[in-house]
This record gives sequence, C-alpha cells and structure tokens, in this order.
Amino acid sequence: MTKRRKTLPPLSAKVPAELRPLMAAMTEILETGEGVRGDKLDRKLTLRDLLEGGVAKLRVPGNPDAGVVPPSQLEDRTVPPRPTGFSALGSFFGMINLSWDRPQELYNNHALTNIYRAEEDNFALAEVVGRDAGAFYSDLVRNDATVVDDPLNLPGFYYWITFSSSSEVEGPPNSPNGIHAQPLPDAKYLLAQLSEKLGASELEQTLRKRIDLIDAPASTAGSVAARVEAEREERIEQAAALAREIVTLFSRWESASAAIQRVDEARASGEEALARSIQQVQTVSGENAATIKQQAESINGLSAQATLTLDVNGHVSGVGSYNDGRKASFAVLADEFWIATPGKPDSAVKPYMLVDGVNYMDVAFIREGSIQEGHLGPITFGKIHDAAGNPVTTVAGKLRADMLDVDKLQVGDGNISGVLKSNQVDVQGRPRWMLDKNGGMTLNGSGGGVRIEIGDMGIRMWYPNGRLMARMGPG
Repeated sequence: MTKRRKTLPPLSAKVPAELRPLMAAMTEILETGEGVRGDKLDRKLTLRDLLEGGVAKLRVPGNPDAGVVPPSQLEDRTVPPRPTGFSALGSFFGMINLSWDRPQELYNNHALTNIYRAEEDNFALAEVVGRDAGAFYSDLVRNDATVVDDPLNLPGFYYWITFSSSSEVEGPPNSPNGIHAQPLPDAKYLLAQLSEKLGASELEQTLRKRIDLIDAPASTAGSVAARVEAEREERIEQAAALAREIVTLFSRWESASAAIQRVDEARASGEEALARSIQQVQTVSGENAATIKQQAESINGLSAQATLTLDVNGHVSGVGSYNDGRKASFAVLADEFWIATPGKPDSAVKPYMLVDGVNYMDVAFIREGSIQEGHLGPITFGKIHDAAGNPVTTVAGKLRADMLDVDKLQVGDGNISGVLKSNQVDVQGRPRWMLDKNGGMTLNGSGGGVRIEIGDMGIRMWYPNGRLMARMGPG
C-alpha cells in the first residue's frame, strides 16, 4: 500500500512575498487536519480511518463509492427461517419465474436466497442453479432451438429455495415437496411446431392435393378414371356389395372444354363399409384450368371427411372437416379469411380478418391469454382497478402504487417528496437507515450501536452511549 503524504513541501524562494502568508496558512490548515501539527482533536477523519478503526465498513466490499455502513455486531449464527410465499410460474423464452416473500421481513441478517432445481420431486437430488439477494429469480431452462415431441408440453422442473444469512448459515427449504413449473412455448417456436404437426394431418393433405383433370386417362395417377379402373379390378378379385352412379357432362370446342362429373358410391364387404360422393366442375381454356371439387366420405362408421377445394392453375384453396371419433378438425386453406355480420353494409368493419398472414380483430374478450411481444396504444389508467374494485390511479390520472416489490429498479430521473427508509429498526425503534428529501442520511447500528448522520451540518458519528465520536464539517 502506498504511504499517504501528510505534509507539504517547503515554499520555494521564488514565491512572491505577498503570497507567503496565504501559503503558510493553507499549509497550517492542511497539516492540522492531517494531525502533523496542532491539537490532535482537530485531526480530520477519512474513510480509511473509519474502516481501519472498525467503526464502519464498506456497504459493498471493495467499492468505496457505494458508501459505508455501521460495522456488524457480534456474528449472528441463528439459522434462517423457512421461506414463505414461494411460487414458480412458467414464462416465455424458456424461463421459469420464481418469487417469494421478502426475506428481510422474516429475519435481520439475510444475505442470499439459494435456488434449487431437480427433474424429480426429491430435494436430495436438487442442485443449486442460482442465488439472488432479492425476492425474484428467472431460471433459463430451455434453449429456444430445442425441439420436443409435444410443443404444448415442454419439459419442467421441481424447485425449492433456502435462505442464507450474512454469517453464511443456510436455513431449511421452503417445503419438503418441490413446486413443479415448465416454461411456456415461445410464440414463434409454437407456431412452427403446430404448423408442422397440422401440416402432416390427413385433412390438410387432402386440401393441398392438386385436383387432376377429370378427362385425364387412367394412366394418370390419382385421376378419377384411374380410381374407377382400380376399383373395377378390385371388384373382380373380391366379392362385395357395390352401388355406384357416375354422371358426366362434357363439351369441347377447339382448345376450350367444360365438364361436370358426379360419382356416388356405396360399398360394403366383410372388411369395410364405405360411402363416398364426389362432384367436380371444371373449365379448361388453352393453358389455363379451373376446377371445383366437393367430396364427402364416410368409412366403417369410424371416420368422416368433407372437403371443398378450388384449384386455379395449381393454386389450391378450400375448406374441410375431418372427424375420426377421437378428434375433430376444421381447416381453411386461403390467402385471406374474414367474417362479416349479416345485414350490415359492405363498408362495415368486419369482426375478424386474416390478411397477409396477420390477424385483425375489431373487439375481443379473452379470459386468459399470453402475449410474448407486442405494441400497445394508449391505455386509460382510469379503467384499471385492483381486486377490491378500487382505482389504482390518482385524480390526475397517474398510476398509483402503494407498494412495489421489485428485484432491480432503474430510474432515469426521480423526485422524493418524503423519505426513503429501511424497514429494519434498532433497539430504540429508529430505522437502520433513512434518506430524506433534503439530502440528509442517517445510519443506525443494530442493538443501539454506532450512529452516523450526514446532512447540512456535515458528518457526525456517536458512540453507542450517545457520546460524540467524530465530526466533519461546520461546528
């Protein structure tokens, strides 16, 4: 450690005579404050003096800018209490948000809260995944790129917390049983997973399948003629009850043609019962073709499907419904989708619209919802009430909060109209620390220890017996 200089060098002979009295007075003042000359009681104290003398300690070890606090009293080895109010809730971005009652309200020498996590409900298997000095912690448990079989049921964990005191004594867990929580699927991730899952369904495959030309030969896979030929060959090899009616209307003029075909079929055998109705309407002109296909099918009394598809030069849209007795699906394949109210003019706002992949809703009532990201327009605070029905705003329309419980608070600019003070008190009932609106600060040691006041009168320190220990500033 570099030795601190306490004296000034002698004056140079070149110093003008008129400045010598001033320089001598400044030297006397400085050296008296350093204790080099004069009465030792006039010596000024430094932060180092306070720290080395044991009458104060740094609020944050190694950081003098954070200020000083009274020194700790006798080390308190009391076991911290069991945490209360612990909850674990899943959130977006693979997060689990944990919160608990403020430990400072349960005991005096709180240091950290330890967060334990395990895949099983067994505290003996739990590991510490984080520590926090406040009453809130976010645990990242899933990377956004992780893919699971069930996108709506992401892996979760069991959680416990314990308190550790400033004497490094750890208390019991909040409960022998862990609290299970799992993250919410991120919107982008969930949409991708659900879209892939639904895209593989029989209903969407039916809607997206391009409708073949009804006048295509039997050699064209999937054409009506090919299916009819295959059915005929099957009936030759297998005895079955079959009823079918095919009606076709067809006209052609040079490169243009128009056709309507309806196929109604009912088939029953020892292995299968099937009823199917297919109707197609198509026009072809040169290289352009437009087809409408409507199909209804029931198989063995176990599944039913109805689809309506429109194919214009390979761009397929439509609507369909499928039910297999366990799950019913309804799908719409369209670039734009909207719902309008009957009886209202065309210019009326539609309650729901899907345009360019964006959902638009005029009015919505949602009992419970999750919004990962978004933009909000003006919100009227006057319409916000607490659980008791009382408004949470002032008469001027500003948001009012009687109590805030936050882990970290960052304020760009703030005004204090009263005082900020600790909820912990000394033996005389005084707050352990207090900051008033005039810039004054008071620090009170626990158990009636050292007392420090910082204000317009400078810095003053008192012994536990009330006798003045040190004073810096005006007399």
